[in-house]
Amino acid sequence: MFSCKYRALDASGDMVFGRGAAAFLTGAQAVRQALETRLRLFCGEWWESPDEGLPLFQQMLGRPQTQAQKELMDLLVAGRIADTRGVARVLSVRSAFENRRYVCSARVETECGEIEIEVSY
Repeated sequence: MFSCKYRALDASGDMVFGRGAAAFLTGAQAVRQALETRLRLFCGEWWESPDEGLPLFQQMLGRPQTQAQKELMDLLVAGRIADTRGVARVLSVRSAFENRRYVCSARVETECGEIEIEVSY
């Protein structure tokens, strides 16, 4: 059985402290938090592992908003999701360019149930 415990983040993205067990997430909610954190990490941002993260500036943003670019971005996001601990598989990815932003939602089967996650850049 999959076991994961993740510190909860508040609406500002800061870690929650001082709430005992309520400061931690488990199961599918822990996987959701892991996904949100991993999808916010830019490639080169973490000093300890500069190759870790999405290549937002290297391959994703600032490019023409073509179908081929959208498909590349979908693959990069789906790959990052699939490589997350607790994710069994990516069920679907839907995305679009909206007002110069890339908006994506994905249905994900985790080892603890199905979740949906949304990101925009």
